[in-house]
Amino acid sequence: SHLYDLRFSYCRTHFSVQTRFAPGAATPGPDAARLWIAARALSTDLPAVEEPNLIDLRLRPGVPLDLRLAAGGEMQLDLTGLSVRRLVLHGGSTASSLVFKAGNPIDLELLRVVGGEGALRLQGLGWGQVKSLQFHGGAGAAQIDFSGPGPEEAAALLDPGMGRVELSFPADLGVEISGRDLDPRSPPGGFLAADHGWVSDNQGRADRRLTLVVEGGPERLAWQWLR
Repeated sequence: SHLYDLRFSYCRTHFSVQTRFAPGAATPGPDAARLWIAARALSTDLPAVEEPNLIDLRLRPGVPLDLRLAAGGEMQLDLTGLSVRRLVLHGGSTASSLVFKAGNPIDLELLRVVGGEGALRLQGLGWGQVKSLQFHGGAGAAQIDFSGPGPEEAAALLDPGMGRVELSFPADLGVEISGRDLDPRSPPGGFLAADHGWVSDNQGRADRRLTLVVEGGPERLAWQWLR
């Protein structure tokens, strides 16, 4: 019967936590609501103690969600079973992970990821029904896994940044890759040369398709097919 369950653990000497829940404050419609959570560092000369800062947020399935998430430290996001419509994620200084282990009941219209210094892992984007991905890498390495049954058509813009990005594609996904700095004459394993870039060699039998645009050269990219 609850929309969410929120728990905090933090050092009150060095941080101030604020939350605000506002029914009817979000669009679309009067049934929407907005939950805002933030932790602000306090100016103090007192030494820090070994007390971890932790936000534990649990959300109810069946409610369409627009999420904006950012943290200076680690994030572990399991969105399995939630109805995620839009998601903006900003990575921090340590490793973060986002996973879908089963189907998102609705299409994820936009997933926008901005990397930080830490590593990023995005797993099960096909299970998440991600229709549009915008990935802007940071200094850390990243793993992007498109496994899962859908959607039928998806698009992605990939800017690797300074870190290495490893892409994993399921066998039933047809992939078209283009970019200003791609060499059509040197496709990676599992791809064929095309006028505009590379196409996967399973295009004729693929059940769904991904159109991928790469900004910058492919030297920071690695490719893997999940058989």
